[in-house]
Amino acid sequence: MAKNSRLSLASASDENFTFCWRIFCAWDYLIGNPEAAESKGAAIVNNIREAIVEEQEKKKDTSLAVLISLRILANILVLLSLAGSIYIIYFVVDRSQKLEQEKPELTLWEKNEVSVVVSLITMIAPSAFELVAQLEMYHPRTSLRFQLARVLVLYLGNLYSLIIALLDKVNSMSMASAAAAAAEMLKLSIIDMIFTVASILLIDFIRGLVVRYLSDCCCWDLESKFPEYGEFKIAENVLHLIYNQGMIWMGAFFSPCLPAFNVLKLVGLMYLRSWAVLTCNVPHQQVFRASRSNNFYLAMLLFMLFLCMLPTIFAIVRYRPSQHCGPFSGQEKIYDIISETIANDFPLWFSKVMGYVTSPVVALPALLLLFMLIYYLQAIARSLKFTNNQLRMQLQTERTEDKKKVFQLAAALNVTD
Repeated sequence: MAKNSRLSLASASDENFTFCWRIFCAWDYLIGNPEAAESKGAAIVNNIREAIVEEQEKKKDTSLAVLISLRILANILVLLSLAGSIYIIYFVVDRSQKLEQEKPELTLWEKNEVSVVVSLITMIAPSAFELVAQLEMYHPRTSLRFQLARVLVLYLGNLYSLIIALLDKVNSMSMASAAAAAAEMLKLSIIDMIFTVASILLIDFIRGLVVRYLSDCCCWDLESKFPEYGEFKIAENVLHLIYNQGMIWMGAFFSPCLPAFNVLKLVGLMYLRSWAVLTCNVPHQQVFRASRSNNFYLAMLLFMLFLCMLPTIFAIVRYRPSQHCGPFSGQEKIYDIISETIANDFPLWFSKVMGYVTSPVVALPALLLLFMLIYYLQAIARSLKFTNNQLRMQLQTERTEDKKKVFQLAAALNVTD
């Protein structure tokens, strides 16, 4: 993220003559084959579409009161959707807990109800958010970021409500049932894979076949009107990868085989999605591409990592491990194995050094020094950003003065002629 920030500060500038630069200076003369030339031509067209949409957004004129009302309504709908999804997940987990206590044998649906409900919410809610976003009339890039942020909050809410409900289930049930409540994250990953594959085959592939071969049989053009070809939404697919990464981070401690399974799952999905892109998908109509938001996606990934660590740390600190099996059996708390290993398996001097390092006498000054260092680096970053803006304004002024000189020279030549 820091590297991307440095590159963006070094290269960012407000372009003059946007369309001239994109039309006359965008071609790469090192291209040596037709496929690369076709891809470069498509990229130039996409850049021109972006510039056109950018200019159209600058000229939009909407009543401020209507705009604020629509955005308030959209956010209320989003909040209600998020609250509803969290309640549904918690209700389903609580229902499965009661069923396990009341019934000796569960049906296939009752065993997988929690994972299926979470996967359905994960698939349906982003499309609902996309419809709600049309009320807000934001700039397309801003609208895309709001959409992705809401979907990320939805994913986090789903994972958090699921893990909190499961931890509550662990706290109130026997150890055998608690272990079954913990393989749940693995089931969620499997059901998510099944739903993803089904959506690609049914929504994209079957839809593409219908549009391609039945268009001549209908009274309207299926390719330009409903149902059209399925769009490949790069941003939402990247967010789905972040969601899968969050499942790995949150569930790996409870289900050690989860990372290995997800590696195989994501490799398989990569090849399946690449096949779908080549055969039955079209580019997303949203012209603002994901490459402009590298830091935005990395920030979401970092945010997901931080929040997914919290339930695991809470479980390590709060819950007593199984006394009969597992790497922490016989311990009062999971973290006790660290102090026991240091005391029994390391030299005495190492144990003393670790005791001094973790004591408040060392930890508190180190924490204070860390805060001071962060503040100092933030101050330097603010000053560098201010200097960068000043240099950009100077370049803009010099360009304006050069344009005036060119116009004056042209006017003088016309008078001479």
